[in-house]
Amino acid sequence: MVEFCLESRPDVVLLDLNMPGKDGITVCRELKANQNTADIPVIFITGAGKPEDQDRCWEAGASDFIIKPVVASTLQHRVRNILLSKLRLDLLTEETFRDPLTGLYNRYYMNAEIPAVFKHCVREQVNFGCYDD
Repeated sequence: MVEFCLESRPDVVLLDLNMPGKDGITVCRELKANQNTADIPVIFITGAGKPEDQDRCWEAGASDFIIKPVVASTLQHRVRNILLSKLRLDLLTEETFRDPLTGLYNRYYMNAEIPAVFKHCVREQVNFGCYDD
C-alpha cells in the first residue's frame, strides 16, 4: 500500500481495520512514518465501533473514522471536507515557504529543511554545502 501511495500520490486513503495481509493500523502507521506519504489523509471505514479501536486509529494518524454501515452522503461530505482542509494547508505551506514574487524557497523553508537534509547527509555519509552571496 505504501508503495502504491508513493507512486500514485492519492489525495486521500480509505482503510478498514481488518484487511487481508496487513491490518489498517499498520498501513496507516507506515504511511505516516514515511516523509513522502505522511501528509496523505487517512479515513478509516470499519464495522469495529469499539472506543479502543477508534483510539488506535487516531493514535496511528487517522484523519477521520466512519462506522459501517456507511451513509454515502456522509462519506462524500467527510472526504470533501478533508480534501478542502488539505488544499488549504498545502496553499498555506506554499505561501509560507516560497517568495510570492520569485517563487523561490525562502528562509523559513531553509530553517525547516536544513536540519533534515543535514541528518540525511550524515546518515548517507555525503557532503553538504551551502552558498550565500
